[in-house]
Amino acid sequence: MSETVQDRIKSRSDAAFAEEERQGTMLAAQVRTVALAVVLFWQAIDSPETGASYYFNLLEIFVFVLLGGLQFFAAFSRRGGIGVQYAFVTVDCLLLALMFSLGTPFSDTQWPASIQMDTARFLYFLCS
Repeated sequence: MSETVQDRIKSRSDAAFAEEERQGTMLAAQVRTVALAVVLFWQAIDSPETGASYYFNLLEIFVFVLLGGLQFFAAFSRRGGIGVQYAFVTVDCLLLALMFSLGTPFSDTQWPASIQMDTARFLYFLCS
């Protein structure tokens, strides 16, 4: 009989830890999405880029805002578990690597990768 009680206690504590982890993921996704929305608004107002390069930069930030929102709703709906969290982290890392290594294809000047890390684009890395 004591094993049954221990099993129930373990089951309840596992469920409580899983719920707290889900709540933490939701909070992190909310904070990230709001921070990136502020960066998107800031870049829309104060971007030195023009033309297609301007819209491409805004699209890049919007993709990260969208990913943060999707991560929040995935955690909110309790679908996928830990695998979905790892998928979002993987997609974020891949997109950041592509952004930093390829740069903006519509820009008039192409900077070396070391110089690109010293621009406002580095803010994406801090918020993601």
